[in-house]
Amino acid sequence: MKLLNLAPSSAGLLLFASAALSVLPSITAKHANNDKRKACQSFTGFERQNCPEGTIYVSGHDSKASFNRIQKAIDSLPKDTSPQTILVGAGSYQEQLNVTRKGPLYILGQTEESGANQVTVYFSSGVTQNNTGGQFQGSNFDNAVTAVLSVAPSYEASLTGSGYAGAPLITDPSQFGCSDFRMYNINLDQRWGHTRVGPALAVSVSYAQASFYGVGAFGFQDTVYVGHNASVLFLDSNILGGTDILYGFGTLWVEKSQIGSRGAGGGIVAWKGSLQPVDNLYGAYISNSHLVSSPDLEFNITRQVALGRPWNNAARAVYLHTEMEDHILPAGFVEWSSSDPRINSTLFFAEYRSQGPGFNATARAALPAGTPLTAAPNVQQIEHILTPDQAEMFSIHKVFKNKLDWVDSFYVSNFPPRDAGIHHHHRHGQPKQPDSGKMAKRTRHSKH
Repeated sequence: MKLLNLAPSSAGLLLFASAALSVLPSITAKHANNDKRKACQSFTGFERQNCPEGTIYVSGHDSKASFNRIQKAIDSLPKDTSPQTILVGAGSYQEQLNVTRKGPLYILGQTEESGANQVTVYFSSGVTQNNTGGQFQGSNFDNAVTAVLSVAPSYEASLTGSGYAGAPLITDPSQFGCSDFRMYNINLDQRWGHTRVGPALAVSVSYAQASFYGVGAFGFQDTVYVGHNASVLFLDSNILGGTDILYGFGTLWVEKSQIGSRGAGGGIVAWKGSLQPVDNLYGAYISNSHLVSSPDLEFNITRQVALGRPWNNAARAVYLHTEMEDHILPAGFVEWSSSDPRINSTLFFAEYRSQGPGFNATARAALPAGTPLTAAPNVQQIEHILTPDQAEMFSIHKVFKNKLDWVDSFYVSNFPPRDAGIHHHHRHGQPKQPDSGKMAKRTRHSKH
Protein backbone atom coordinates (compact mmCIF):
# COMPACT_ATOMS: atom_id res chain seq x y z
CA MET A 1 0.00 0.00 0.00
CA LYS A 2 1.32 3.44 -0.94
CA LEU A 3 0.25 6.64 0.79
CA LEU A 4 0.90 9.89 -1.01
CA ASN A 5 2.17 13.01 0.74
CA LEU A 6 0.25 15.80 -0.99
CA ALA A 7 0.15 19.50 -0.23
CA PRO A 8 -3.46 20.75 -0.16
CA SER A 9 -4.31 24.40 0.22
CA SER A 10 -4.98 24.57 3.96
CA ALA A 11 -2.93 23.66 7.03
CA GLY A 12 -0.40 21.60 5.12
CA LEU A 13 -2.45 18.46 5.65
CA LEU A 14 -1.58 15.02 4.36
CA LEU A 15 -4.12 13.35 2.15
CA PHE A 16 -4.42 9.61 1.69
CA ALA A 17 -4.46 8.62 -1.97
CA SER A 18 -7.70 7.13 -3.21
CA ALA A 19 -5.87 3.87 -3.89
CA ALA A 20 -4.86 3.72 -0.25
CA LEU A 21 -8.49 4.10 0.75
CA SER A 22 -9.87 1.62 -1.74
CA VAL A 23 -11.43 -0.50 1.01
CA LEU A 24 -13.68 2.41 1.92
CA PRO A 25 -17.03 3.29 0.30
CA SER A 26 -18.16 6.72 -0.79
CA ILE A 27 -19.95 8.39 2.06
CA THR A 28 -21.19 11.18 -0.22
CA ALA A 29 -22.63 8.71 -2.72
CA LYS A 30 -24.36 6.82 0.07
CA HIS A 31 -26.17 9.99 1.05
CA ALA A 32 -28.02 10.08 -2.28
CA ASN A 33 -31.12 8.81 -0.47
CA ASN A 34 -30.91 11.63 2.04
CA ASP A 35 -31.17 14.66 -0.21
CA LYS A 36 -31.81 17.13 2.58
CA ARG A 37 -28.62 16.41 4.47
CA LYS A 38 -26.59 16.10 1.28
CA ALA A 39 -27.80 19.49 0.07
CA CYS A 40 -27.18 20.96 3.50
CA GLN A 41 -23.56 19.79 3.61
CA SER A 42 -22.64 20.51 -0.02
CA PHE A 43 -22.79 24.26 -0.59
CA THR A 44 -20.78 27.27 -1.65
CA GLY A 45 -23.25 29.71 -0.11
CA PHE A 46 -25.35 28.67 2.89
CA GLU A 47 -29.08 28.36 2.18
CA ARG A 48 -31.16 27.51 5.24
CA GLN A 49 -33.98 25.98 3.20
CA ASN A 50 -31.59 23.24 2.04
CA CYS A 51 -31.08 21.96 5.59
CA PRO A 52 -33.23 20.11 8.12
CA GLU A 53 -35.65 22.43 9.87
CA GLY A 54 -34.04 24.41 12.68
CA THR A 55 -30.45 23.74 11.58
CA ILE A 56 -27.93 26.01 13.33
CA TYR A 57 -25.15 27.25 11.06
CA VAL A 58 -21.63 27.78 12.45
CA SER A 59 -18.83 29.49 10.54
CA GLY A 60 -15.68 31.33 11.47
CA HIS A 61 -16.01 33.75 8.56
CA ASP A 62 -19.53 33.67 7.06
CA SER A 63 -21.82 36.50 8.19
CA LYS A 64 -24.84 34.25 7.64
CA ALA A 65 -23.75 32.03 10.55
CA SER A 66 -25.51 32.15 13.91
CA PHE A 67 -22.27 31.33 15.75
CA ASN A 68 -18.55 31.38 15.03
CA ARG A 69 -17.77 28.58 17.50
CA ILE A 70 -19.21 25.07 17.49
CA GLN A 71 -19.46 24.83 21.29
CA LYS A 72 -21.51 28.04 21.38
CA ALA A 73 -24.02 26.38 19.06
CA ILE A 74 -24.09 23.24 21.23
CA ASP A 75 -24.64 25.35 24.36
CA SER A 76 -27.59 27.10 22.70
CA LEU A 77 -29.56 23.88 22.26
CA PRO A 78 -32.53 23.11 24.51
CA LYS A 79 -31.95 20.63 27.33
CA ASP A 80 -34.61 18.25 26.12
CA THR A 81 -35.06 15.21 23.87
CA SER A 82 -35.79 17.08 20.63
CA PRO A 83 -33.57 16.27 17.61
CA GLN A 84 -31.19 19.08 16.67
CA THR A 85 -28.83 19.69 13.74
CA ILE A 86 -25.68 21.83 13.57
CA LEU A 87 -23.98 22.59 10.25
CA VAL A 88 -20.31 23.60 10.46
CA GLY A 89 -18.83 25.64 7.63
CA ALA A 90 -15.43 24.92 6.12
CA GLY A 91 -12.42 25.89 8.21
CA SER A 92 -10.39 25.03 11.30
CA TYR A 93 -11.80 25.48 14.81
CA GLN A 94 -9.56 25.42 17.87
CA GLU A 95 -11.87 24.25 20.65
CA GLN A 96 -13.08 21.34 22.76
CA LEU A 97 -16.61 20.11 22.13
CA ASN A 98 -18.73 18.89 25.03
CA VAL A 99 -22.14 17.30 24.39
CA THR A 100 -24.23 16.57 27.49
CA ARG A 101 -27.81 16.78 26.17
CA LYS A 102 -30.02 13.67 26.00
CA GLY A 103 -31.78 14.44 22.74
CA PRO A 104 -30.44 13.48 19.29
CA LEU A 105 -27.76 15.78 17.92
CA TYR A 106 -26.40 15.65 14.37
CA ILE A 107 -23.30 17.69 13.53
CA LEU A 108 -22.60 18.02 9.81
CA GLY A 109 -19.38 19.25 8.26
CA GLN A 110 -19.46 21.22 5.04
CA THR A 111 -18.08 19.02 2.31
CA GLU A 112 -17.84 18.75 -1.44
CA GLU A 113 -19.32 16.18 -3.76
CA SER A 114 -15.87 14.66 -3.80
CA GLY A 115 -12.62 15.43 -2.06
CA ALA A 116 -11.35 15.76 1.48
CA ASN A 117 -13.23 16.92 4.56
CA GLN A 118 -13.26 20.70 4.84
CA VAL A 119 -13.84 21.03 8.59
CA THR A 120 -11.23 20.35 11.28
CA VAL A 121 -11.72 20.77 15.02
CA TYR A 122 -8.39 20.67 16.82
CA PHE A 123 -7.01 21.00 20.32
CA SER A 124 -3.80 20.22 22.19
CA SER A 125 -4.21 18.76 25.67
CA GLY A 126 -2.78 15.66 27.33
CA VAL A 127 -2.03 13.91 30.60
CA THR A 128 1.72 13.89 31.13
CA GLN A 129 3.32 10.59 32.11
CA ASN A 130 6.84 10.40 33.51
CA ASN A 131 9.15 7.41 33.34
CA THR A 132 10.01 6.40 36.91
CA GLY A 133 12.14 3.29 37.23
CA GLY A 134 10.86 1.94 33.95
CA GLN A 135 7.20 2.57 34.87
CA PHE A 136 5.15 5.40 33.40
CA GLN A 137 3.34 7.31 36.13
CA GLY A 138 0.46 9.62 35.29
CA SER A 139 -0.57 12.94 36.77
CA ASN A 140 -3.63 13.59 38.93
CA PHE A 141 -5.68 14.57 35.88
CA ASP A 142 -8.10 12.14 34.28
CA ASN A 143 -7.90 11.46 30.55
CA ALA A 144 -11.38 12.96 30.16
CA VAL A 145 -10.08 16.52 30.38
CA THR A 146 -8.10 16.11 27.15
CA ALA A 147 -10.82 15.14 24.65
CA VAL A 148 -11.39 17.19 21.51
CA LEU A 149 -14.95 15.81 21.51
CA SER A 150 -16.71 14.49 24.62
CA VAL A 151 -20.20 12.96 24.52
CA ALA A 152 -21.32 12.18 28.08
CA PRO A 153 -24.06 13.36 30.46
CA SER A 154 -21.59 14.99 32.86
CA TYR A 155 -17.91 15.41 33.61
CA GLU A 156 -18.12 12.66 36.26
CA ALA A 157 -19.66 10.29 33.72
CA SER A 158 -16.85 10.96 31.24
CA LEU A 159 -14.06 9.94 33.63
CA THR A 160 -11.89 6.95 32.76
CA GLY A 161 -10.88 6.35 36.38
CA SER A 162 -8.45 3.68 37.49
CA GLY A 163 -8.43 0.12 38.77
CA TYR A 164 -10.14 -2.94 37.34
CA ALA A 165 -13.51 -1.30 36.62
CA GLY A 166 -12.43 2.33 36.25
CA ALA A 167 -14.57 5.23 37.46
CA PRO A 168 -17.68 4.42 39.57
CA LEU A 169 -20.56 3.12 37.47
CA ILE A 170 -23.75 5.06 36.85
CA THR A 171 -26.51 2.44 36.98
CA ASP A 172 -29.63 4.60 36.55
CA PRO A 173 -30.46 4.84 32.80
CA SER A 174 -32.32 8.10 33.43
CA GLN A 175 -28.91 9.64 34.12
CA PHE A 176 -27.46 8.58 30.75
CA GLY A 177 -26.51 11.07 28.04
CA CYS A 178 -27.15 11.55 24.33
CA SER A 179 -29.41 8.87 22.87
CA ASP A 180 -28.34 9.53 19.27
CA PHE A 181 -25.23 11.57 18.48
CA ARG A 182 -24.06 11.60 14.86
CA MET A 183 -21.15 13.40 13.23
CA TYR A 184 -20.50 13.60 9.49
CA ASN A 185 -17.37 14.66 7.59
CA ILE A 186 -15.44 16.45 10.35
CA ASN A 187 -11.84 15.87 11.42
CA LEU A 188 -11.15 15.75 15.17
CA ASP A 189 -7.44 16.40 15.60
CA GLN A 190 -5.72 15.98 18.98
CA ARG A 191 -2.33 17.61 18.45
CA TRP A 192 -0.80 16.93 21.88
CA GLY A 193 1.60 14.04 22.07
CA HIS A 194 3.86 14.39 19.07
CA THR A 195 6.97 14.34 21.29
CA ARG A 196 5.29 13.72 24.66
CA VAL A 197 4.10 10.58 26.44
CA GLY A 198 0.61 10.36 27.88
CA PRO A 199 -3.08 10.02 27.03
CA ALA A 200 -4.60 12.68 24.78
CA LEU A 201 -8.06 11.87 23.41
CA ALA A 202 -9.60 12.88 20.12
CA VAL A 203 -12.98 11.26 20.90
CA SER A 204 -14.55 10.32 24.24
CA VAL A 205 -18.02 8.78 24.59
CA SER A 206 -19.57 7.55 27.85
CA TYR A 207 -23.15 6.60 28.77
CA ALA A 208 -24.25 7.63 25.28
CA GLN A 209 -24.76 6.33 21.74
CA ALA A 210 -22.64 7.92 19.02
CA SER A 211 -21.94 7.24 15.34
CA PHE A 212 -19.34 8.83 13.08
CA TYR A 213 -19.44 8.93 9.27
CA GLY A 214 -16.50 10.05 7.12
CA VAL A 215 -14.81 11.39 10.24
CA GLY A 216 -11.10 11.72 10.98
CA ALA A 217 -10.04 10.98 14.58
CA PHE A 218 -6.35 11.83 14.95
CA GLY A 219 -4.20 11.42 18.05
CA PHE A 220 -1.11 9.74 19.44
CA GLN A 221 -2.01 7.84 22.63
CA ASP A 222 -5.58 6.75 23.44
CA THR A 223 -7.16 8.38 20.39
CA VAL A 224 -10.68 6.99 20.88
CA TYR A 225 -12.19 6.28 24.31
CA VAL A 226 -15.45 4.32 24.62
CA GLY A 227 -16.55 4.47 28.23
CA HIS A 228 -19.07 2.58 30.33
CA ASN A 229 -22.48 1.97 28.74
CA ALA A 230 -21.36 3.59 25.50
CA SER A 231 -22.21 2.32 22.03
CA VAL A 232 -20.06 3.76 19.24
CA LEU A 233 -19.81 3.23 15.48
CA PHE A 234 -17.16 4.57 13.10
CA LEU A 235 -18.04 4.07 9.43
CA ASP A 236 -15.96 5.09 6.42
CA SER A 237 -13.58 6.93 8.73
CA ASN A 238 -9.86 7.40 9.36
CA ILE A 239 -8.37 6.87 12.84
CA LEU A 240 -4.73 7.59 13.73
CA GLY A 241 -2.75 6.88 16.90
CA GLY A 242 0.50 5.51 18.24
CA THR A 243 -0.29 3.77 21.55
CA ASP A 244 -3.53 1.96 22.48
CA ILE A 245 -5.39 3.76 19.70
CA LEU A 246 -8.80 2.40 20.72
CA TYR A 247 -9.50 1.86 24.41
CA GLY A 248 -12.35 1.67 26.84
CA PHE A 249 -15.10 -0.37 28.49
CA GLY A 250 -18.09 -0.03 26.16
CA THR A 251 -18.94 -1.34 22.70
CA LEU A 252 -17.08 -0.01 19.65
CA TRP A 253 -17.70 -1.10 16.06
CA VAL A 254 -15.34 0.17 13.34
CA GLU A 255 -16.61 -0.57 9.82
CA LYS A 256 -14.97 0.09 6.41
CA SER A 257 -12.45 2.42 7.99
CA GLN A 258 -8.70 2.92 8.05
CA ILE A 259 -6.68 2.72 11.27
CA GLY A 260 -3.19 4.18 10.94
CA SER A 261 -0.36 3.51 13.40
CA ARG A 262 1.93 6.42 14.28
CA GLY A 263 4.04 4.22 16.53
CA ALA A 264 4.29 0.74 18.02
CA GLY A 265 3.29 1.39 21.63
CA GLY A 266 0.83 -0.90 23.40
CA GLY A 267 -1.60 -2.22 20.81
CA ILE A 268 -4.20 -0.95 18.39
CA VAL A 269 -6.82 -1.98 20.95
CA ALA A 270 -6.57 -1.86 24.77
CA TRP A 271 -9.88 -2.86 26.35
CA LYS A 272 -11.32 -3.48 29.78
CA GLY A 273 -14.15 -5.95 30.08
CA SER A 274 -17.20 -4.46 31.74
CA LEU A 275 -19.11 -6.03 34.63
CA GLN A 276 -22.44 -4.61 33.54
CA PRO A 277 -24.54 -6.39 32.42
CA VAL A 278 -23.28 -9.96 32.79
CA ASP A 279 -24.37 -11.08 29.28
CA ASN A 280 -22.90 -8.09 27.45
CA LEU A 281 -20.81 -8.26 24.27
CA TYR A 282 -18.82 -5.14 25.12
CA GLY A 283 -15.52 -4.84 23.32
CA ALA A 284 -13.83 -3.48 20.20
CA TYR A 285 -14.86 -4.90 16.81
CA ILE A 286 -12.98 -3.94 13.64
CA SER A 287 -14.76 -5.10 10.50
CA ASN A 288 -13.99 -4.82 6.77
CA SER A 289 -11.30 -2.26 7.53
CA HIS A 290 -7.65 -1.56 6.74
CA LEU A 291 -4.72 -1.38 9.19
CA VAL A 292 -1.80 0.73 7.90
CA SER A 293 1.27 2.54 9.15
CA SER A 294 0.99 6.32 9.12
CA PRO A 295 2.94 8.19 6.43
CA ASP A 296 4.23 10.71 8.99
CA LEU A 297 6.54 8.19 10.67
CA GLU A 298 10.31 8.69 10.60
CA PHE A 299 11.16 5.20 11.85
CA ASN A 300 10.38 1.65 10.83
CA ILE A 301 7.59 -0.19 12.66
CA THR A 302 7.53 -3.26 10.43
CA ARG A 303 6.15 -6.27 12.36
CA GLN A 304 6.00 -4.28 15.62
CA VAL A 305 2.36 -3.21 16.12
CA ALA A 306 0.17 -5.54 18.19
CA LEU A 307 -3.49 -5.96 17.33
CA GLY A 308 -4.33 -5.50 20.98
CA ARG A 309 -3.50 -6.11 24.62
CA PRO A 310 -5.71 -6.70 27.67
CA TRP A 311 -6.22 -3.54 29.75
CA ASN A 312 -7.90 -5.89 32.17
CA ASN A 313 -8.30 -9.66 32.01
CA ALA A 314 -11.87 -9.48 30.71
CA ALA A 315 -10.90 -7.62 27.52
CA ARG A 316 -12.55 -8.41 24.19
CA ALA A 317 -11.26 -7.46 20.72
CA VAL A 318 -12.35 -9.04 17.44
CA TYR A 319 -11.09 -8.38 13.90
CA LEU A 320 -13.37 -9.42 11.03
CA HIS A 321 -12.42 -9.37 7.32
CA THR A 322 -9.67 -6.81 7.93
CA GLU A 323 -6.72 -6.00 5.66
CA MET A 324 -3.44 -5.74 7.58
CA GLU A 325 -0.19 -4.23 6.31
CA ASP A 326 3.27 -5.46 7.34
CA HIS A 327 3.57 -3.25 10.43
CA ILE A 328 1.42 -5.77 12.33
CA LEU A 329 3.22 -8.03 14.80
CA PRO A 330 3.28 -11.62 13.44
CA ALA A 331 1.97 -12.97 16.77
CA GLY A 332 -1.04 -10.64 16.56
CA PHE A 333 -2.16 -9.99 20.14
CA VAL A 334 0.12 -9.61 23.16
CA GLU A 335 -0.05 -9.63 26.95
CA TRP A 336 -0.35 -6.35 28.86
CA SER A 337 3.27 -6.58 30.01
CA SER A 338 5.73 -9.32 30.90
CA SER A 339 5.36 -8.59 34.62
CA ASP A 340 1.57 -8.17 34.48
CA PRO A 341 0.19 -10.29 31.61
CA ARG A 342 -3.53 -10.03 32.54
CA ILE A 343 -4.40 -13.30 30.84
CA ASN A 344 -7.01 -15.62 32.35
CA SER A 345 -10.34 -17.30 31.69
CA THR A 346 -12.27 -14.11 30.93
CA LEU A 347 -10.07 -12.75 28.11
CA PHE A 348 -11.26 -12.98 24.48
CA PHE A 349 -9.26 -11.99 21.40
CA ALA A 350 -10.16 -13.24 17.91
CA GLU A 351 -9.74 -12.83 14.15
CA TYR A 352 -11.77 -13.95 11.18
CA ARG A 353 -10.45 -13.92 7.62
CA SER A 354 -7.72 -11.36 8.17
CA GLN A 355 -5.83 -10.57 4.98
CA GLY A 356 -2.63 -8.95 3.77
CA PRO A 357 1.05 -9.11 4.76
CA GLY A 358 0.17 -8.37 8.39
CA PHE A 359 -1.68 -11.64 8.79
CA ASN A 360 0.66 -14.53 9.51
CA ALA A 361 -1.37 -17.66 10.20
CA THR A 362 1.59 -19.74 11.31
CA ALA A 363 3.00 -17.08 13.65
CA ARG A 364 -0.25 -16.08 15.33
CA ALA A 365 -0.38 -16.84 19.07
CA ALA A 366 -3.62 -18.66 18.45
CA LEU A 367 -5.48 -21.68 19.70
CA PRO A 368 -6.10 -24.40 17.07
CA ALA A 369 -8.81 -23.39 14.60
CA GLY A 370 -12.22 -24.58 15.68
CA THR A 371 -11.38 -24.57 19.38
CA PRO A 372 -14.51 -23.80 21.43
CA LEU A 373 -14.68 -20.14 22.38
CA THR A 374 -13.22 -20.53 25.81
CA ALA A 375 -10.64 -18.01 26.89
CA ALA A 376 -6.97 -17.98 25.94
CA PRO A 377 -4.84 -19.91 28.45
CA ASN A 378 -1.49 -18.16 27.96
CA VAL A 379 0.41 -15.67 25.81
CA GLN A 380 1.35 -18.43 23.35
CA GLN A 381 -2.36 -19.14 22.80
CA ILE A 382 -3.95 -15.78 23.37
CA GLU A 383 -6.46 -15.59 20.49
CA HIS A 384 -8.96 -17.54 18.43
CA ILE A 385 -9.00 -17.89 14.66
CA LEU A 386 -12.75 -18.05 14.16
CA THR A 387 -14.67 -20.47 11.97
CA PRO A 388 -17.56 -19.08 9.86
CA ASP A 389 -20.10 -20.33 12.40
CA GLN A 390 -18.20 -18.73 15.26
CA ALA A 391 -17.86 -15.45 13.36
CA GLU A 392 -21.64 -15.30 12.91
CA MET A 393 -21.88 -14.64 16.65
CA PHE A 394 -20.26 -11.26 16.09
CA SER A 395 -22.40 -9.42 13.53
CA ILE A 396 -23.12 -5.77 14.30
CA HIS A 397 -26.78 -6.63 14.89
CA LYS A 398 -25.94 -9.31 17.44
CA VAL A 399 -23.26 -7.28 19.19
CA PHE A 400 -25.68 -4.39 19.71
CA LYS A 401 -28.61 -6.77 20.34
CA ASN A 402 -30.54 -5.35 17.35
CA LYS A 403 -30.76 -1.96 19.04
CA LEU A 404 -29.45 0.23 16.22
CA ASP A 405 -31.95 3.07 16.16
CA TRP A 406 -29.05 5.45 16.91
CA VAL A 407 -27.31 4.53 13.63
CA ASP A 408 -28.16 6.35 10.38
CA SER A 409 -30.99 4.16 9.06
CA PHE A 410 -29.60 4.10 5.53
CA TYR A 411 -26.55 2.17 6.71
CA VAL A 412 -28.20 -0.35 9.02
CA SER A 413 -29.48 -2.50 6.15
CA ASN A 414 -26.25 -2.15 4.19
CA PHE A 415 -23.71 -3.82 6.45
CA PRO A 416 -22.18 -6.65 4.41
CA PRO A 417 -22.89 -10.26 5.35
CA ARG A 418 -20.14 -11.81 7.42
CA ASP A 419 -18.99 -14.12 4.59
CA ALA A 420 -18.86 -11.42 1.92
CA GLY A 421 -15.19 -10.51 2.35
CA ILE A 422 -13.70 -7.05 2.02
CA HIS A 423 -15.48 -4.91 -0.55
CA HIS A 424 -13.45 -2.44 -2.57
CA HIS A 425 -14.99 0.91 -3.42
CA HIS A 426 -13.92 4.27 -4.70
CA ARG A 427 -14.20 6.77 -1.88
CA HIS A 428 -15.16 10.43 -1.71
CA GLY A 429 -15.10 12.86 1.19
CA GLN A 430 -12.10 11.21 2.80
CA PRO A 431 -10.72 12.69 6.00
CA LYS A 432 -7.49 14.59 5.56
CA GLN A 433 -4.55 13.53 7.65
CA PRO A 434 -2.90 16.17 9.86
CA ASP A 435 0.66 17.30 9.27
CA SER A 436 2.16 17.01 12.74
CA GLY A 437 5.70 16.49 11.55
CA LYS A 438 7.60 13.25 11.73
CA MET A 439 6.67 10.98 14.59
CA ALA A 440 9.11 10.45 17.44
CA LYS A 441 9.59 6.82 18.38
CA ARG A 442 7.22 5.69 21.13
CA THR A 443 7.46 2.61 23.31
CA ARG A 444 4.93 0.45 25.09
CA HIS A 445 4.03 1.52 28.58
CA SER A 446 1.32 1.15 31.17
CA LYS A 447 -1.65 3.47 31.48
CA HIS A 448 -3.67 3.31 34.68
